[in-house]
Amino acid sequence: MKKQVLMIAIAAVALFTACQQNKGEQAASKSETKTTWTKIEPQDIENPIHLFAERHVAIATGKGDSVNAMTVSHGSIGQLWRRPVISIYISSSRYTHELLMNNEYFTVNAFPEECDSALQYLGTHSGRDGNKLSAAGLTLERTGLGNPTFSEANLVIECRKIYAEPFVRERLDSTALSMLSNGTGMHTMFVGEIVNVMERK
Repeated sequence: MKKQVLMIAIAAVALFTACQQNKGEQAASKSETKTTWTKIEPQDIENPIHLFAERHVAIATGKGDSVNAMTVSHGSIGQLWRRPVISIYISSSRYTHELLMNNEYFTVNAFPEECDSALQYLGTHSGRDGNKLSAAGLTLERTGLGNPTFSEANLVIECRKIYAEPFVRERLDSTALSMLSNGTGMHTMFVGEIVNVMERK
């Protein structure tokens, strides 16, 4: 009887150890998948209209502790001065605008659907009031060039700022003017040369 009890105990311990090992391997595999980026070419970026209009996209910029991100739905991808570029349009009232004016690089980050609530938080809170990245539940990462991106993102477009110009109210059509009536301030167009595109599947 004692021998049977001992054999059952040994089997239970072996089963528990195997389960724990399997969990550890799964976690390691998940972690490895989460942190692995694949470099792609700018021309392989998905349809930019879909990217900005149908997916939540966040702009991130800054150095050291002065890093911020905000959700955007305005942007375009193309070619300018023989370089692949991305243009973003940020209201002068936003903290990210201030950081973009003072930094050379920015990243455009796309996220899977499960991050919608985090992206909504980024779009409705200001980085001037605290660390909204942490409050949104996002994990800050750095690119090889030291620019901010996120562990939860599945696409990052890294850009070097090559031009910035505020819109002129008198040159906007009626539709554009009506969208400025909410008091968000005049937008600035930031043009960035695409220097890296990384995708995670």
